[in-house]
Amino acid sequence: MTLKKEGEHGAGFKYKTVDTEVMGWLLQRVTGKSYSALLSERLWSRIGAQDDAYVWADPIGTQITSVGFSATLRDLGRVGETLRTAGRSNGQQVIAESVIAEIRKGADIEKFKASGQAARFGYSYHNQWWIPHDRDGTFEMKGLNGQHMHINPAAELVIVKLSSHPAGDTNFTHNLDRRAFAAIAAALRAQ
Repeated sequence: MTLKKEGEHGAGFKYKTVDTEVMGWLLQRVTGKSYSALLSERLWSRIGAQDDAYVWADPIGTQITSVGFSATLRDLGRVGETLRTAGRSNGQQVIAESVIAEIRKGADIEKFKASGQAARFGYSYHNQWWIPHDRDGTFEMKGLNGQHMHINPAAELVIVKLSSHPAGDTNFTHNLDRRAFAAIAAALRAQ
């Protein structure tokens, strides 16, 4: 398979799963460790995960880093809570606070708007995260078929949505998800 250049570098946003795959290859090559070993050492073993997580591997054993991460809802919630609390879990700094701050700052909204993703007006994409640039400072991970992790630091809220929506593209569930997440945050504030 050959990928062709789309537009000029830096002119606008275009999500491509292959970018995540290449970053995964680089991480594994530089560290000399598999993707699963890196996740286990750097995150999973440090957040108090209850169950093992799994990554997909292709027929020759190469671990896939762009899709296919499987974990329980509760453990994904632990990941989200670690991110919500600026990288802290179980009384220790698991992820550097500066890394979380860098994710949350997002990227250029105008370059993102140039991508034509009208459903995600006001968003940017930065360091593998979708950033809504809303008043609550939320940040999100989105996966195939409606998977979603929504982190709202202002409302002290983490939502993990596991899904098997028939459409792979998250645009099909985006608006409904956002309205539901906002309603949950509002209900929490009203208590």
